[in-house]
Amino acid sequence: RTILLAMVGALMMLSPELSKISSQSLGADATWLGIGLAMLSTVTLAIYMLLLKRTAGSSLPGDVMWMVHTLAIGFGSLLLSFLLGEDWSQWLSIGVSDWIVFAVMVLGIYGLASLAQIIAIRGLGAPMVSNMLSWRLIVVLILSGLMLDEKLGSIWQVFGAILVMGTISWYLWQQTRASTRTPG
Repeated sequence: RTILLAMVGALMMLSPELSKISSQSLGADATWLGIGLAMLSTVTLAIYMLLLKRTAGSSLPGDVMWMVHTLAIGFGSLLLSFLLGEDWSQWLSIGVSDWIVFAVMVLGIYGLASLAQIIAIRGLGAPMVSNMLSWRLIVVLILSGLMLDEKLGSIWQVFGAILVMGTISWYLWQQTRASTRTPG
């Protein structure tokens, strides 16, 4: 229910008028493909986080989980690249400074973010972390307003943002309430 309500709110934010949520108002079919892939990503992320949370009770260290996570993403990306027939010749023409920037991005940003996510899931729990990730849409909305002067253009977009924030806040409140209840 939480994912469904948040998705409805996100669709409302993408369209200036609720009645115009269609392929014409959101753009080409690529927009619907993006929305579908985002939904698939949300579901697979939730499954991943639940699996990760189950490993928290085992003696498997977090850094081992990080390594498995990193190798799975790397292997999956490499396999998809080969299956799609991507051109790798550009990698031969980049300079040393480009490789340094690439290494900082991969190891510094993605690697540390992945490790922080694993630590957060083990500490806070998969449901809370996965729903906190849904706040990214709201954070991007706020930052795009501040940095790019992009604002919500209709009342439906504002209602969509309120629906997303309200749904996630309600879910987190329910989770907190359920975890603080004592039996009997």
